[in-house]
Amino acid sequence: MRLSSLQCLGALLLTLGLSACQTIAVGEQDLLRSNAALKNPPLAPVFDSTAAQKVWPQATVAEWQVPVAPDLALRALHVQRPGAKGTVLFFGGNLFRADETAASLMRTWADAPVNLVLVDHRGHGRSPGAPTVALVAEDAVKLYDVARARTSGPLLVGGFSLGSFVAGHVAQQRPVDGLALVGTGTTVPDLIRGQLPWYAVPFVTLKIDPALEPVDNLRAVAAVKAPAVVISGAEDRTTPPAAARRVFDALPSPAKRWVLVPEVGHNGLLQRPETKEALTALARSVTQAN
Repeated sequence: MRLSSLQCLGALLLTLGLSACQTIAVGEQDLLRSNAALKNPPLAPVFDSTAAQKVWPQATVAEWQVPVAPDLALRALHVQRPGAKGTVLFFGGNLFRADETAASLMRTWADAPVNLVLVDHRGHGRSPGAPTVALVAEDAVKLYDVARARTSGPLLVGGFSLGSFVAGHVAQQRPVDGLALVGTGTTVPDLIRGQLPWYAVPFVTLKIDPALEPVDNLRAVAAVKAPAVVISGAEDRTTPPAAARRVFDALPSPAKRWVLVPEVGHNGLLQRPETKEALTALARSVTQAN
């Protein structure tokens, strides 16, 4: 659930030396870390109702196969519990695998009156295929359409890290009842510059793959008027708070909330009680209003 090799750029510059300008080429492989990039590591056991009930008593888990192409379907988990009044479609970050992370996300949303839909991105976890930025974005909209059709009540969309950009894209393309962006950022160039020490920035020329140019959360959230929360870690060096705050400021929603969690970086942000409280408050406000 990291932004992979982008975090290594600062160290790379120090290794190369700063005596002359350096050009850094950034491609889709630097933003997307799929099963193939990790040499297809073994998968965790399938997350089922028995595992879910250790976190939410009486929970049930249904596996969805969501067609996104004529010969390809993505795998998602629909985690339900009695009394839920809405659903959260949640997109994880890099290296996210629903089977490994479902229990942790259930704890994060434990006090919110919602069910969860958790997705293995294309080429991640148990979903086949080769991911690209464009395909992951297109898949997410199709997953939203399926989730809207198969669930009742309000549908919130959320994401962490890479998943926050995916969630922003969905909110740009479809009406959402609530939006939760955790550990988010603005654009790919901003993400990269955020990894560099300040003294290295003048020495760096960025060469960005054109395929990454559409990644722009500022533009994505510019028309979102649904209730929203943006959550950032005060010590986050991957998606720094200043960038996340710009996303928050770009939201026109009259019911938005900014949460800066102290003494935490990028990883671990979802497990903090401040994050849990903010997500719970968002879910309660949306489900009570609908």
